[in-house]
Amino acid sequence: MAVEYTSDEQIAFLQIVAKYPIIEEKRTDANAIEKKEAWANISIEFNAKSNVKRTITELKRHWERVKRDRKIVLANEWRELLATGDGEAVPVPPMEVEIEDHFEIDNIYDSDGIFMNQNLGEVAEVAETISPDSKNKGTDAASGSSGISSKRAKKRQLGPLEAITKARLELIEREKEQIVELHSLRMEEAQYRRDAAKLLLQQEQEKLRKLRNLRK
Repeated sequence: MAVEYTSDEQIAFLQIVAKYPIIEEKRTDANAIEKKEAWANISIEFNAKSNVKRTITELKRHWERVKRDRKIVLANEWRELLATGDGEAVPVPPMEVEIEDHFEIDNIYDSDGIFMNQNLGEVAEVAETISPDSKNKGTDAASGSSGISSKRAKKRQLGPLEAITKARLELIEREKEQIVELHSLRMEEAQYRRDAAKLLLQQEQEKLRKLRNLRK
């Protein structure tokens, strides 16, 4: 049975891991050897401070649990923000070492693939409510109807949720642009290959024509 990590071990582990961002490098050209060496160093440094020796595999599993638990906490805060609609949510419990300062906790909104799909529509709606045009429309509607108070209109300014929503939508737009650019590059490459094949065919036909003339 695995021995649980003490509070001191948890802090020490996060402090050590924070020094090696290479372990979370997502680029395809990231050096696997560097990642392997990083985990070896993490193991050495951690075991030097801990009474219980942990293998590299055990430390990797613990790191995945840390990220998973943190994603759940952040996703719960996101749900709370969407539910209240006023940007006021239960504060996220701080970590002794904020891993967000050192690593990008990707897909914090999906909660294992469920939350993101469920709320993409809500994200778009929230983004619309915080846009300048929507705010103006909301102001006009409020002035024309006694049923909407200035306090309710103020709640549309979602505070921290605005930054999260904008960042998410900007990421989606960048991904779309990258897809379009990649498609364009592939089309150019395909055209280049067609032109090269056509030129090669013309050269072969010219050689064949000259050979026939020599035989005559």
